[in-house]
Amino acid sequence: MRRVARYALVAILVTAVTTCSEGPSGPRLVQADLALAVRFEGEASAQAAAAFDKADRLVIRVTPQGGAQVEETCLIEAPAETVECAIEDVDLPEGEHHASVSAALQLGPEPIFSGQQSVDLTPGELNHVELTMAAVAHHIAPAASSVQLVNIGEQVQLGAAVAFVTGDEISGQPVSWSTGASGIDLTPGGLVTARSNGTWQVTASSGALSATVEVVVAAVATVTSVSPSSVPAGQNVTLQITGNNLHNATGVSVCGFAAVSNGSLTVSPDGTLVTVPVVWPAYAPDGTSQAGATCVNANTPQGTGTGSVGLQVIAPPPAPTLLSYVDQAGTWLAMFDPGTSVRVLAGPYGGVDSPRLSPGGAYATFGMTPDGSPANLDVLELDVSSGVVTPLVASPDQDTQFIFDPTGSMGIFRRCDGGGCWLWDWVGGSETNRGVDGCNPLDPEYRASGQLLYSSEYEVGTGLCNARRIQRWSSPEPVTLAGGDPAYWPGIPRLSPDGSTIAYTVRELSSGATDLYTMNVDGSGQTMRQANVGWISWATAGWILFTNGGLNALEVSTGEVYWLLSLGPGIAHVDRR
Repeated sequence: MRRVARYALVAILVTAVTTCSEGPSGPRLVQADLALAVRFEGEASAQAAAAFDKADRLVIRVTPQGGAQVEETCLIEAPAETVECAIEDVDLPEGEHHASVSAALQLGPEPIFSGQQSVDLTPGELNHVELTMAAVAHHIAPAASSVQLVNIGEQVQLGAAVAFVTGDEISGQPVSWSTGASGIDLTPGGLVTARSNGTWQVTASSGALSATVEVVVAAVATVTSVSPSSVPAGQNVTLQITGNNLHNATGVSVCGFAAVSNGSLTVSPDGTLVTVPVVWPAYAPDGTSQAGATCVNANTPQGTGTGSVGLQVIAPPPAPTLLSYVDQAGTWLAMFDPGTSVRVLAGPYGGVDSPRLSPGGAYATFGMTPDGSPANLDVLELDVSSGVVTPLVASPDQDTQFIFDPTGSMGIFRRCDGGGCWLWDWVGGSETNRGVDGCNPLDPEYRASGQLLYSSEYEVGTGLCNARRIQRWSSPEPVTLAGGDPAYWPGIPRLSPDGSTIAYTVRELSSGATDLYTMNVDGSGQTMRQANVGWISWATAGWILFTNGGLNALEVSTGEVYWLLSLGPGIAHVDRR
């Protein structure tokens, strides 16, 4: 065999192939010569030629029908151009005989090319055999054992080739790709699309051969801009967060405290835009203002992308505000100085009722059950500066809802005994029943002389106790300002600091929903201002504070609502004087 005759006819002369037959006088040898011509399957390629040149041996096998196989290995030593192989002692019966002839060009024990042909051998003649040699696939060679993608949605085309044992490519052999990975998309042709971070395995296959390629997706979420760049803290705002690799974003948070989503978060298909309606409080839980630049985080499986936004605190003018809030330990009383601090004053208690500030804010009064019995409510007074709590009104009855008059020298509170509930005057420890209607009066408000407000079920003119109303104290009969519908319960009347407007709540008895209303001091101009409120208090003229889980402020002139503060699971009461 001539090594230089690549993909041409290669003549291999096999000499001394003999037959042995039994004659009358014993065994008789008949010689048959075999001329082997080799053709190579497929078109010539540089890779196949390179593999051809690396062959170090030729293995020829002759297997007669019904006889034993004879094999000969002929080493090929470069730069020899000719290899001669001789196969002897092939036992053939006399006459024409069938045999299988095969040949393999090998590198060590592994075939590079091989072929096989069935032939009829005629003893005594030169037998010409033409053998087609085909490339022998040994393994699949990926173009790379590992690839990395750094963006969600990024694509890469994988490559792999079927190879000889020499490592040279066998042209024209198809390779298909498959995977069970969830973090990537993969076409049979090997196109990979990144979907989520992780290390994923894909398989290249051709026939019985396979190879594995590792695909690493290592995307990092980034934020390049936030729009709008400046927003009012405490208001619902739709943020548009632009960046990269924001796919599958799970939420948006603001550094230092959580933002609350008020709607569904959406992400653009290319992961470059997150849109989410959010609102965050104007004040942190410690009471400090959130005004100024703060960071905005887009939380994704690819990490957290961070941008910034400017927060404008638009809220009532700062003034000490009394709060009660509830956590797992119980109910606490606290003072909120907007922009400065939240200072715990007293607690925890099993519960408190109607905490109110004295004029000037030096003291707070509230109702509590000192012995744990609901039938025994006392009014306690809290020194705001020292935190000392002392009894102010104590009796065997239910005493609560105490409020000082504008001078701080006297007060009014609610007392319930076996005969009903009444409003009582308190002056320096002396208590006198004012004689207010006896129809379960509640929520006294004492802001200015002649402006004692409360709610009760008293019907002017009939003296009957039926539907609840907002009343203004007058003698001999109160003046009804609002209410009278048995389907609704108006309550918590609060007079604005300038004495011009009354804020109050209206609860629908069937649903329990409570809304905030305002009216003029004469009862005219009744207007619904805000749905779903809890306790209320004026902050300043034009601003009303209300609870609804957190502490909120309503700007009456615009109707805008601002979320100011959250404490624990919920803020129950609010009062500012």
